[in-house]
Amino acid sequence: MTTSHDQSLSHAGHAHDHGGHRHFGASSSTKWGWALALVLGFMVIECLAGWFFHSLALLSDGIHMFSDAASLAMAGGAAVFAKRRASARRTYGYKRLEVLAAFANALSLLWLSLWIGYEAVDRIRHPVSVDGPWVLLVAILGLAVNLLLLYWLHRGEGEKGLNEKGVIWHVLGDTLSSVAAIAAGAVITWTGWSLVDPLLTFLVVGILILGSFRLLLQTGNILVEGAPQGLDSEAIRRDVLSQPQVAAVHDLHLWSMDGRDLYASAHISTQNGPLSEREISQKLTRMLAERHHLDHITLQVGHCGEIDCTAHCGEP
Repeated sequence: MTTSHDQSLSHAGHAHDHGGHRHFGASSSTKWGWALALVLGFMVIECLAGWFFHSLALLSDGIHMFSDAASLAMAGGAAVFAKRRASARRTYGYKRLEVLAAFANALSLLWLSLWIGYEAVDRIRHPVSVDGPWVLLVAILGLAVNLLLLYWLHRGEGEKGLNEKGVIWHVLGDTLSSVAAIAAGAVITWTGWSLVDPLLTFLVVGILILGSFRLLLQTGNILVEGAPQGLDSEAIRRDVLSQPQVAAVHDLHLWSMDGRDLYASAHISTQNGPLSEREISQKLTRMLAERHHLDHITLQVGHCGEIDCTAHCGEP
């Protein structure tokens, strides 16, 4: 029996080039400091404006700004820790922290969206007068701030991880809130119809709830060690069984630590033939990396009965 472990296969068309990943927080601390200062500063302005001018759209945008600051700090801290090397105690390192931060951000975004939706219902039941021109002015400034943040977050090459996507969804929610506040301010200024403020808030809340649910499903699947999106375990099993001298596949596991790198492990039961166990292992490793774009592959190859697998040989 042989064991094969390949962590850095390079091949044409590989969809997971390790050198191409850009992790959130890889830029300078100065950039992070300016981003947080911008978010916190405008958050105070927007919350005060929403309170004084009775605009729920502005107030909700200001509250989202606060959640942005928290998500930026949490995501940045997780990204910094995720770069630490693996140790004897934490053999995978701290990659999973990025997924935990994204999961927490999704939960906070969902809670905030539901709370703002509740406030919008209350505003419809108890209407108040909204100062349209001031709402319009502050909302335009808020949109400019959010677009600047989105530009910063989208800078750089490479695939965005779930940690980054969680923060981007927060800022995108703020951007949508700013657009809704601009529309509400314009309608109130020109028509005096204050009810448009909570009605447009419902539209933003609906979009944010959909985004937060999607992120929760993605991060939740990683946290319960589900097969990563885009990987078909049955297709992988069929491809392995189609190789010469492979008799059965047991204990096939597919998972990801951070939503980017893809891991696979399996026990391969073999038959006698011209290929050695080492050659079978190497051939299977190359095939899985090329066809299914797996990054980390661990295979146990041997005749059934040589290791403690006899009880599992009947499993599909």
